[in-house]
Amino acid sequence: MKKVLSVCALIMVLCLAFVSCEKAIIPTAYVKLGEYKGIKVEFSTDYTVTDKEVEDVIREQLTNDATEKNEITDRPVQKGDNVNVDYKGTLNGKAFEGGSAQGADLVAEENGKYIEGFATALIGHKKGETFDAKVTFPKDYQAKDLAGKEVTFTYTINKITVPKLPELTDAYVKAVYHFETVEKWKADIKQKLSDQKKQQAEGQRDQDLWSTVVKNCKFEKLPQ
Repeated sequence: MKKVLSVCALIMVLCLAFVSCEKAIIPTAYVKLGEYKGIKVEFSTDYTVTDKEVEDVIREQLTNDATEKNEITDRPVQKGDNVNVDYKGTLNGKAFEGGSAQGADLVAEENGKYIEGFATALIGHKKGETFDAKVTFPKDYQAKDLAGKEVTFTYTINKITVPKLPELTDAYVKAVYHFETVEKWKADIKQKLSDQKKQQAEGQRDQDLWSTVVKNCKFEKLPQ
């Protein structure tokens, strides 16, 4: 479902209120207002939360709660596994600073902690296996000599583990999260996720409105 929203003239009044601390600036000398009344943008009002989204939150929370791990020896690394590895990174055949480690603990997923492809390269490989994988650093990476470059990492998998999740019961939920039942906890999670979706949608709506107002203005000979 989509809604249409009109922007209020007040937003431009506020814009024109800005002045320099040292010298007054007359905005109308430099800015010609475009159309700002009756501006319309489309935005989603569907804040539906699926059962899978709720279950994903619960699993993440229980994983964070886990204090024990089970070692995996009968299968390759899967997404989300904890993997202890040795690795060495090389660029054009030469090791680069900060690209090697012994006994590092990684999570085999894209989670923002690693450069893309670095941890997921472990998926499908078994304990004791040594292998190479190519990974490309982001173009805006802080180390300029690596930014945008393709490197090779050599991995050796030492150990694969998964968290031993607590049993999800009414008693556990009551003791840890202070909800009477699992179902009441799920309902609370679902409502919070829906509220987040609504907040994000309205934030994008407001940003789109503001961008449209600015695009409709003309700016000439702006002072420093």
